[in-house]
Amino acid sequence: MSLAHKYLGALLVLAVAGFIAAVVTPRPASGAPPAAPQPVVVTNNSSQQVPVSVASLPAVSGNVAATQSGAWTVSVSGTPSMNIANLPGAPVPVRDVDVTSRIQLNGSTNGDQAATPYILLFFDQLPLENILLDHVSYSCHEDTATPMVRAVLGTTIDAGHDYLPVADPVPLPGFFAGAALNVNTSASLSVSGGGTPYLQLILAANTGLNCVASLSGHRLP
Repeated sequence: MSLAHKYLGALLVLAVAGFIAAVVTPRPASGAPPAAPQPVVVTNNSSQQVPVSVASLPAVSGNVAATQSGAWTVSVSGTPSMNIANLPGAPVPVRDVDVTSRIQLNGSTNGDQAATPYILLFFDQLPLENILLDHVSYSCHEDTATPMVRAVLGTTIDAGHDYLPVADPVPLPGFFAGAALNVNTSASLSVSGGGTPYLQLILAANTGLNCVASLSGHRLP
């Protein structure tokens, strides 16, 4: 084979290889470089919302606008303290659920107690029911500021009794004014079958003593 034929064969092989490479190698549709990725804009309206899922709820602080939808209810849990600040012109209405079962008794005495240093105040007779006497108040005026040593609540048909707080004498102004003894306290004395309650006030020494007292309680089932 001549040298010319050898060169012609080599050029033919190179031409075929170049054609194959041009066909197989991908090229962009145009001569411009590819554009950077662009964000997607969703134009769905409120009736065709895009479904999403929330991975974590963000923290909310400050004032948040809210619109009521339907009836709202308020609940209180635990034992919170409450402050009622009604004005005197609009007081809170209250009702004593125990008023129909309560009883009220009064007693008084006058005169000097010269023989003994104590005084007995008798109240009205109790009805034939089971009664708990739960409140006593008494106010006395004595000629001298003699201390009180004992105050006892009892009844004429029952051996039970209740020791009450004693009153400290409070001197009254004036040379012959004497002193005052005042007590307003709770009590606890159960009585059944009637009887007459009494209040015994015992002083440290004899002195002139005038007293008034009130006693109340409620009926037991």
